[in-house]
Order: sequence, then structure tokens, then C-alpha cells
Amino acid sequence: MLDRSDLPTTILELGCGDGRDAFTFAQSGRNVTGLDRSHIGVDHAGRKAERAGIADRLRFRTCDVSDTAALATEITSAREDDKPLLTYMRFFLHSITAEVQAGLLNTVAEHARPGDHLAVEFRTDKDEANAKVHGGHYRRYQSAAAFRDQITALGYTVIDETEGTGLSPYGDEDPELYRAIAI
Repeated sequence: MLDRSDLPTTILELGCGDGRDAFTFAQSGRNVTGLDRSHIGVDHAGRKAERAGIADRLRFRTCDVSDTAALATEITSAREDDKPLLTYMRFFLHSITAEVQAGLLNTVAEHARPGDHLAVEFRTDKDEANAKVHGGHYRRYQSAAAFRDQITALGYTVIDETEGTGLSPYGDEDPELYRAIAI
């Protein structure tokens, strides 16, 4: 995504965890807000951004995205000078329930403005039977086509999508993923 000049340079990452992707975006000059419900992860990432000297363009905030009012506030606050916003979720949607996903996507769509983009990557239902390097925690597998239908119903148009393996191998694991960008 770093090589795509058509994407907004103001980014809101939902489910940022330790901020790995957020750091990559910020180090390339983008303005990034990372949200996660883990206070520990957010605090750690914030201190790391300060040590790296990029806290002026990389912020981390605690937010439980199931609280759609709090999410709406964070979307509004992440916008810089009314610039278009890229809402980014990687390896996050398969960690939340379908109900939380529906509320999250509805909230993002309700606050979308012209020029905004949505970028996602998640494990698909085709990955469910595959062995996992990190097992033992919740994963929800969903159909890429059903997700596309869900965001299309919210007014999004998918402009780029890929489904399959080879997108994010990790050790001996090469998960079946869906990666999409929508406007």
C-alpha cells in the first residue's frame, strides 16, 4: 500500500495492536492514528513513537470499536484539516464478532466523506481448516464475497481486491486472505 499514490495520507488504523503497520505508515511520512482496546499495547506503541521521534504524526488511542459512539468520535478526531481518510484494518476483522463488525462498518460508512478509502485484510473461510502458528485464540472466518456484499450495501465500491495465499506468509503458515481497497 505504501506505493499507492491514490490513497489518502491520513490513516486511521483500527485494531492496531502494537502498532507495527502504523509505524510503517508514519515512517513513510503519513499521519496515522492507531486505535486498539488494549491500554497496554497503546501505551507501549505511544512510547515507542516518542522514542522514534515521530509522535507528531503517529498517535495511539484506546478505543473499543464495539462502542460505536466512541468510534465515531475517534474517526472525527483522526481527520487532519478535513483531508480524506484511509480507514485501515489488517488481521483485525477476523478477531471480532460479526455483530461488532457490522456496527464498526456502519459507523465508518456513516462518517465517510468524499475521497475516503477503506482497506482491509482478513482470514477467509477458506483458511479455517489450515494449521495456525498461533492457535488457541478466537478467529472468525468469513467469505470474501459476503464481505464485499456487506460493504457494497453500505455504499462502498471495491477498487482493488485479492483473495488467496502468498499475501502474508508467517513462518510455515501461509493463510488464505482477502485484501481489498474500497471507496
